[in-house]
Amino acid sequence: MRTLEAQLDDDANFITSVCVTPNGKHVVTGSMDKTARIWLLSDGSHVRTLKGHTDFVASVCVTPDGKHVVTGSEDSTARIWLLSDGSHVRTLKGHTGFVRSVCVTADGKHVVTGSDDKTARIWLLSDGSLVRTLQGQTKAVLSVCLTPDGKHVLTASGDKTARDWAL
Repeated sequence: MRTLEAQLDDDANFITSVCVTPNGKHVVTGSMDKTARIWLLSDGSHVRTLKGHTDFVASVCVTPDGKHVVTGSEDSTARIWLLSDGSHVRTLKGHTGFVRSVCVTADGKHVVTGSDDKTARIWLLSDGSLVRTLQGQTKAVLSVCLTPDGKHVLTASGDKTARDWAL
């Protein structure tokens, strides 16, 4: 067993999410200290830290081509970063609540976010524009997921339902 240990500011900070790159070389973690970190899976060494969120990073996802990292935060935004150098590409703004979950379609064209504002949103990865807002849950959208064929978004909510939406 190998441990990827983030040197966080205090005991109140901890790792909240984790994702492995499609090529299996890197691990991305989200943290309570408002950052995401990239690690080498082979030896657990820290590669870089992604800074820019103003509240904790609740969810991380890597695009299928392994080029981008998507992070969702309690600051009500999702951010897109380049995995190669950690640079910030764009911020997805529009949610009015904590972004709890992020996911990327299998074709890498869309980002899906789920939020405490009771919505899921579909965005274009290429330019960050909002494609569609999925409304209907009566409590926070806690998790989003996509079917392998990329035709459906699934949402899980605090209202005790999961919903299947056509993309």
